[in-house]
Amino acid sequence: MLSGMGTALGEITLVLFTTLAPSGVVAFILMGLPLLRADLAADARRRINQFLSIPLVTAMVGLVASATHLGNPANALYVFLGVGRSPLSTEVFCAVVFLALAGVYWLYSFAERPRVGLQRPWMVLAMAAGIVFVTSVAFAYNAETIVSWYTVYVPLNLWLNALVGGPVLALVGLRAARWEPACGRFGRAALA
Repeated sequence: MLSGMGTALGEITLVLFTTLAPSGVVAFILMGLPLLRADLAADARRRINQFLSIPLVTAMVGLVASATHLGNPANALYVFLGVGRSPLSTEVFCAVVFLALAGVYWLYSFAERPRVGLQRPWMVLAMAAGIVFVTSVAFAYNAETIVSWYTVYVPLNLWLNALVGGPVLALVGLRAARWEPACGRFGRAALA
């Protein structure tokens, strides 16, 4: 018979996934907003792009944690067979799409002369994929078979978690990048 603590520790990987991955996505989106501005100085753009690694690593740690919940890592390939009909498969697919777009954007930002005209639509595409990903996470755990999860509060709670953790993580990244508005009005709005 399992104890309550044993059961809780057995589900810690899902807790890490549903907490870290959405927060990392929202932080990535918020850190990407200044990069969409045309008047952003090249040095500030370079520093913000560099510190996008903070939300990316956070989201990736969440995704890796969820992979351990599959029991056998070889089962990860079978997850993709259910995209569209299984909310959990769709959630993993959306995570991979977001991380691919965001990760390649981040790697491209280290090019000798990255083209800002290419980076802006790419960032918008990664942001949109992030929103779809967090929404898919929110509805994947709104399972009809689990009574305590099958409420309107589960998707709402996951989005609220992302909107609380994401801005804090974004502020950490923007402060590390020494982006001045993070200390001013933008920072106060993110904390609010």
